[in-house]
Amino acid sequence: LPDDLEHGFIQAVRTVLSGLTKVAIATEDIRQALLSGGSPATIDEMTTRFGDYLTDRAKGKDRDKVRIVLE
Repeated sequence: LPDDLEHGFIQAVRTVLSGLTKVAIATEDIRQALLSGGSPATIDEMTTRFGDYLTDRAKGKDRDKVRIVLE
């Protein structure tokens, strides 16, 4: 970015980023979610488990505004 940022640019960035919802996820929580139905598992089972986990974490939030952060 240039040293001197114009006010319009700063406002545009604020507008784009406003309303985003951070959802922090610990890597251990992902591991537990993926293993919740047992192991070994098929690709479809793992995909479903991960999708269900993310859906649960984002429950009640606007999915278009959610941003996942791994911790």
